[in-house]
Amino acid sequence: MAGLSLPWWLIALAVIPLIRWLHRWQAPLSETPVSAVFLWETAASIGAGGEVSRKPEAAWRRRALIAALLVVALAEPWWQRAVGPVTVWIDDSLSMSAIEREDSRLANGLAILEQALQDSDTRSVTLRSLSDPAKALLGNDPRAYDARTWLAASPGNPQPLPAALLNPDAAHWLLTDGADERLVDWAANAPLTRVITVGEGTENTAVTRLAARPDLETPGSVHVLASVSNQGDREAIRRLRIESGARILESRTLTLHPGETRHLTATYALGGAGLTASLDPNDAVSLDDSLTLAASAIARVPVHLDAACPGELSMAIRSHPVLVPVATSGAAQLQVICSDGPLLAEAILRVHVSGSEPATGPLVWQPGAGRLQELNLPWEWISVATWDAELDGEFETLLATGEKPLVIRRPGTMSVVETVLDMSRPSFSHQPEYAVVVAGLIDLALNYPLLDSAVISTIDPIASRIVPAELPVKTFTGSSNGVTR
Repeated sequence: MAGLSLPWWLIALAVIPLIRWLHRWQAPLSETPVSAVFLWETAASIGAGGEVSRKPEAAWRRRALIAALLVVALAEPWWQRAVGPVTVWIDDSLSMSAIEREDSRLANGLAILEQALQDSDTRSVTLRSLSDPAKALLGNDPRAYDARTWLAASPGNPQPLPAALLNPDAAHWLLTDGADERLVDWAANAPLTRVITVGEGTENTAVTRLAARPDLETPGSVHVLASVSNQGDREAIRRLRIESGARILESRTLTLHPGETRHLTATYALGGAGLTASLDPNDAVSLDDSLTLAASAIARVPVHLDAACPGELSMAIRSHPVLVPVATSGAAQLQVICSDGPLLAEAILRVHVSGSEPATGPLVWQPGAGRLQELNLPWEWISVATWDAELDGEFETLLATGEKPLVIRRPGTMSVVETVLDMSRPSFSHQPEYAVVVAGLIDLALNYPLLDSAVISTIDPIASRIVPAELPVKTFTGSSNGVTR
């Protein structure tokens, strides 16, 4: 199949008859005296202006051909050769979810892509996601693709393959809005034979960060940080709302200059509910207008405390700002047990309390103890209980004196930390380090830090920029397996 991009240039072919006519009339090259005119009756006649009418010379054909080729070149002819395999790289980043003309950029682009594939008459197409290049949708009929369902429900982060790794036997197409500068750079170097661009809007404001961490002075309260970024080209006025469950904790109108990011910090008592920061009203990209922290991620940790535990240990646990005691072990995430009772929670701190004798040498924290390695415990403070039974099975030593383990961790589906430190000895329990040791053992049992942890939900501000960009147009040599101009 062939055609012309600018067929109206063919009108210029009318110059060819003019070229032939001009070559029929030529001025005489010289004057030659003759003895009798009648001898030259068969010679070519001379016009009133001195022109000579004769059969056009052969040169006019060459000049007409040159003119015709020039006109055809200006008309930009194209032809479609045998169509080979086509790989379409689809930009499924956040900006492609922007709503324009009652649908997303991605949906609009897929409609254009479907028509382009039909026009190219290709029957071997592979769709690939730029956020997950290994993910592919194959098919012989491009019109049957339901790529909107095939692509991930949530936007991805484009990770295009290096140009050298692209299949050299296939034509490579790109569907994008050009909002991500990384894709613009990639497109400039990748062997793309066709680029389909979509996108018109430029304005988008996003909640780019929502973070919370416990307030150590007020149990049940959290410090909150919310960040809002204007990634558009004009000033934006949006209302930021911070909610916990059905309660509105904050409602504030923000005026943001282009490129500006505003941070809001506050302390709230959440009462066990989750936390949401959202913008009102929604703009073109609704997916970045809110961030949420689940209640389970920021709620206080329920702990069941064994009644057999020493009073000093009970007091330290009850004063922990992120723990909340519960009456039944079945409802607890953490169980602190000082007897032979059943282990019912998903995290266990077991304290052995039988017997007590002073430590006889330095205490050494092992690498598995994490930040407790930074804590110096004078061995003169410490008394050591006896293990309820001989240590058997697989375990990791976290604290030892000499060759005797004082704190161990057992592997398995249930996280279990055990210790023979005497948690009731006054020379230890009256020290500031006592609360640090208790908090550290709890962190080891839970496998994450309670006091130092911040729960964070973020969106890359660059991903929220939806301003379309012009992609470079390049001509590649070799087989294109598609439309050649």
